[in-house]
Amino acid sequence: MIFGQLIPTIKNGLPLWPTTWTFGIFLGGIPFYYVVKTFRRSRGIDLSLVYRQIPPE
Repeated sequence: MIFGQLIPTIKNGLPLWPTTWTFGIFLGGIPFYYVVKTFRRSRGIDLSLVYRQIPPE
């Protein structure tokens, strides 16, 4: 993802906003995950239990 966005922007002089948009969405997901995790835990839903056991096929 880094090379696919940054190298063409640097070499060819492409506009910076598509690269900023891509990384902004990616990095914005990290705090969003923790906000949702904290919200769910306050409601009594522990998301770590989802990955504790692999469901049978």
